[in-house]
Amino acid sequence: MFDFASDPYRILSAVYDGFHLSRFSLAATQVALEALSSAKPGAMVDLGCGTGQAVFHFARAGWKAMGIDNCPQMLSLARLNALEAQAPTEFIRGDMRELPGGLKVDLVTCFAALNHVPLADLVKFPAKAAQVLRPGGYVAFDLLTPEGAAALPASEAQVEGEQYLLRLRSHSPQPAQLSTRLVWFKGKSGHFEKQECLVVEHPLPLAAAEQALKNCGFKLVQRWGVEGDRLVPAAAGSGRLLILAARK
Repeated sequence: MFDFASDPYRILSAVYDGFHLSRFSLAATQVALEALSSAKPGAMVDLGCGTGQAVFHFARAGWKAMGIDNCPQMLSLARLNALEAQAPTEFIRGDMRELPGGLKVDLVTCFAALNHVPLADLVKFPAKAAQVLRPGGYVAFDLLTPEGAAALPASEAQVEGEQYLLRLRSHSPQPAQLSTRLVWFKGKSGHFEKQECLVVEHPLPLAAAEQALKNCGFKLVQRWGVEGDRLVPAAAGSGRLLILAARK
C-alpha cells in the first residue's frame, strides 16, 4: 500500500502511457490545433505536461514547444518519449502555478491538469497565462465543472492486455472536490502486482472560469464539450470542457 500523502503523479507515471491516460490531452491538442490552423506557429508552453504527448503534437505542427511539469518521473518519461518521437521539444521541471521569469510565448496550454491545483490557484490561472503571453496570444485549457464531476460514474474499469485499471470516485461537498482512487493490477505469468494512488481534482463552475478570463483581458474564441471520446463545439455547457481564448 502506498502512502497517499506522497506524490501521486510519481506513482502514476509508471502506468501513465501504458493505460493511454493522455488520450484526453491528445484529443484536446487536436481540436486546438485545428482551431489555430490559421495562426502562424510560434512559441508555446504546455503546463502539467506529464509524459509530453501533447507537446510532441504541437512540435510536429511547427510550434516551438516546451513542457513544464513538477514531477521528475513524468519529465524523465517525456524526455525519453521525445527522443523516440524525434520531436524538437524542451522540458523543464517547475510548478505550473509559478512560471519561469522572462518566459514569453504565443500559446499556453494546460490539458487534464488544471483542476488538480487548489481552487485559489485555479482561478489565478488566466492571470498567470496573461503574464507570459504576447499580445494576440492564446490560452487553451480544459475545465471540469461541478456538473461534470457529479455526472462521472462512481467506478470505471479499463483493460490493457494483462493490465487492469480501476477508477473509484468520491465527492466531498465542503470544499467541493473529486477524489479518484486509481488502482491497477499488472499481470505476468498469472501473478498480479497491485499499485494505487489518489488523485484529487477541484471542479470550477464555467461562469467563474469565464469571468476570470474576462478580468484578465481574454476573449472567448471557442468552447468544446466532451461527447464520448470526442470533443465537439458547445455554445454553453457543463461537464468537462475545453476552452480556447485569445489575449486582446
